[in-house]
Amino acid sequence: MRQFIFPKKNLVLILVIHTFLFTNNIAYAGNNKYNGILTDTSEINQLLITSQKYRKSNPDTSFFLARDALKKSQLISYTKGEANSYNELAYIHLTNYNKNDSAFYFYQKAEGLYKLMEDRDGLAKVNFGLAYAYSFKGDLSKSEKYLKKSLNQFQFVGNKKGMYNCYNSLTYIYRQNKDYENAYKNIDFAIQKASELNDTSGLADGYNNKGNIYLHQALFPQAIEAFFTALNLWELKNDSAGLATAYGSLGNIYYNQNDYLNALLYFNKKIPIILKNKNYFELSKTYNNIALIYNSSNKNDTALIYLIKSLELNHLMQYKRGIANVYYKIANTFFLMAMIDSASLYVDKSINLSKIANERPRLAECYVLNGKILFLSDKISKAIESIQKGYYIAKELSMPLVVSDASEMLSKIYSEDRQYGLAYKYLLEFKKTQDKIDKNENIKKITQLEMRFEFDKEQRLSEYKNEKEKATYKAKIVQQRTFLFSLIAIIISIVSISILIIRQKNIAVKYKTIELSQKLLRAQMNPHFIFNSLAAIQDFIINNKAIVASNFLAQFAKLMRQILENSRHEFVTIENELATLKNYLDIQKLRFEEQFDYEINIDDSIDEETHAIPPMLAQPFIENAIEHGLKPMKEKGKIQISFQLIDGMIKFEVKDNGIGRAESSKTKGATNLQKISLATTLTQERLKYLKSNNKKDIRFKIDDLTDEVKPIGTCVTFYIPGKKIYN
Repeated sequence: MRQFIFPKKNLVLILVIHTFLFTNNIAYAGNNKYNGILTDTSEINQLLITSQKYRKSNPDTSFFLARDALKKSQLISYTKGEANSYNELAYIHLTNYNKNDSAFYFYQKAEGLYKLMEDRDGLAKVNFGLAYAYSFKGDLSKSEKYLKKSLNQFQFVGNKKGMYNCYNSLTYIYRQNKDYENAYKNIDFAIQKASELNDTSGLADGYNNKGNIYLHQALFPQAIEAFFTALNLWELKNDSAGLATAYGSLGNIYYNQNDYLNALLYFNKKIPIILKNKNYFELSKTYNNIALIYNSSNKNDTALIYLIKSLELNHLMQYKRGIANVYYKIANTFFLMAMIDSASLYVDKSINLSKIANERPRLAECYVLNGKILFLSDKISKAIESIQKGYYIAKELSMPLVVSDASEMLSKIYSEDRQYGLAYKYLLEFKKTQDKIDKNENIKKITQLEMRFEFDKEQRLSEYKNEKEKATYKAKIVQQRTFLFSLIAIIISIVSISILIIRQKNIAVKYKTIELSQKLLRAQMNPHFIFNSLAAIQDFIINNKAIVASNFLAQFAKLMRQILENSRHEFVTIENELATLKNYLDIQKLRFEEQFDYEINIDDSIDEETHAIPPMLAQPFIENAIEHGLKPMKEKGKIQISFQLIDGMIKFEVKDNGIGRAESSKTKGATNLQKISLATTLTQERLKYLKSNNKKDIRFKIDDLTDEVKPIGTCVTFYIPGKKIYN
């Protein structure tokens, strides 16, 4: 089970909440002759209501309140409160901490208690939660089963909100399975229930889901209208999470219209909202969509960066369907980059995982992509077989975009294979499918609806200002009745604002740290270095140097592990840093066939096991020294690394006897200067952050070494305050 350490701001918030609950219960007790147990149950119910309020904005606090409600319920044998507490804990674990096992455990505990009480509404909520949990695991068949059980129970007790949630969720499952008839049926039921409840947010969500069904069938005009309807409703409610969903939907529509600038605009509007809410599922989807835009703009390197971010999130969530989806997109990106072997590797991964997850729509796309890869490898018969598999699945599931792609490819292959009858057949199929996807009218539709949305927005703003003026006037008349209430309100406001400011600062620092870590990791795990190392290993294997290849591979794997491990820490011991640097330099020596030597000198006053420095500061400059300073030399080069302790500062120096920066820029031009500049910029940014975070002076400089006029190398020097860490 997850262990929680609460920061000070959370403790303050919890104390304020408990003070509020305590004072409310005193007032309640004064008016109730049964104030003993009734006051306790009221407090428990209030704890759970407050827990639900903080689920997304502060999950740790939400967890604490739910646990408190559970303990109090058990103390007074309040079975209903105990069951509701278990149900709340299950939801918190599933949505915030991705703990499927813990969620299932708490749902089972809640289910047993609801059965004991014969509480059908409670059982309906448990079954809905289990459906969500199975959907998150990728088991849509079990998810559908539990949703139908939940729906029957909500219908029995007349819970319209529960019915709405079930209809809305069933729509998603049917859409994923391409059962559009049932998808439309259920979303219309959901919209009807939301209307009966006057639930504006529910209506918006319903129209957004309906727009997604239209989008899956390439019915763009209907999708556009549904998405803008949802956006208007969420604007009325000022619902940030809903607006994020609408921005994502509009981004998808613009992408399908090849308007990549506006698509990127809407996706970037969405990211800050879902980052704030820690919605990893939506964040992974958005990264995927941005990657598609960069693919379409022929910026495949950038696309890969976003896909790797998405893959990490899906692994974190253990979401098989999401992993299979990202594998497919990575395969397609490598295909666009003409890296056929890598594309084949990832499409095979996606096919295998899609089969396990029974993800037939993804299989259709994978088979078509696999056929394209096989065609480029001159495996014509296998290419045709694979594309036809995808074609028939896409036809069965009504996937016009995949059918169009597959039929166009089959027509091309049959034409080159001189099977003109079949080539003509699939060409007709391609033209027929494309006619259904008319884009010109849809672009006009978007423009008209945008204008209407902006006009409506101005009207709503005007109405909002009038309402605000009325509310201000009423607020002046209705002043706080007592001094005590005013004082409590002021204290709560100050505490809330303080918590908000601290939280926002912490979030900014946290994401700055993550951004720097990602930049640092990209700098260390340079794709050219990785690819060149793998090529060197392959060369050793081809030349029957199995032992050398094995040693190289072991060193390479160890280096990757060291880099990933060190990147997690702000400071590492000099001993650890030396191990990483030696491993890196040994690999480079093997790659460049002993073109250079290196030596490392450490001052006796330095304790390698306790003195610490920021990890991997020197690696980008060592790489620049080897690639641009030593590599062009005819004679053998040398790199000297030294550590000295001077007046409490660690002087960390990297020196080479290469051709120097000026000569290197003449030889390799602007690209070389850009790479060196990137290393310098990244290091300056890191040191600036470390200086701010540690409140100590950290600096570095780069000197060009000369023998009178002639350049004889480069020297990079870091000055780092002496710091010790003890493991």
